[in-house]
Amino acid sequence: MKIAIFIGPRKISANDEQLVRSVVREVVARGFQIYVGDAAGVDAVVADEAYPRGFQQFFLRPELGRTPAGLAEHSTRMVKEALHAGADEILCIGFPNKSCPNGIVPARSWRSGGTEGSGTWSTLALCVGHEIETWIIPLSSCSLSRQFISDRAWAGLEWHQFGKVFTGWHFTPAPSLFTHEELANGWT
Repeated sequence: MKIAIFIGPRKISANDEQLVRSVVREVVARGFQIYVGDAAGVDAVVADEAYPRGFQQFFLRPELGRTPAGLAEHSTRMVKEALHAGADEILCIGFPNKSCPNGIVPARSWRSGGTEGSGTWSTLALCVGHEIETWIIPLSSCSLSRQFISDRAWAGLEWHQFGKVFTGWHFTPAPSLFTHEELANGWT
């Protein structure tokens, strides 16, 4: 089994929507099961594009609410579920619409970034922190230069082409002697 986690902002342009749709088609064609939330924007576009192709969608638990803390818990649970699913391959694809806020760095626990928080960047940081293969595909409103990876915290990202569809920053974890589930068991 292969799992692709999709994350991104709640507001996107028509051009960004087409980019997201093309990425979803490519990922589904490669046999990935889709994990995505239930928010507007990227989540809704992913669900709409993936639905006819078969996918699994994680819906926000009502008890968590739609507060920043509830949304953070929802994203954390989605990543944790992917890690515990016994997948042969896990891929995270994030579509940021702004630069990464200060304080958000790859880690094995949630990093909100203080007052300038970003659920997209925090989830990307969580995935990289858990050594999940991660693609960061900037939307039209976001400019990420090669200077972005000069921050040692995000070291290991490289600019790559994914199929014929898109380019973006790519993190590939070093080969590990541990499975994703074994790595997840260290999660506190």
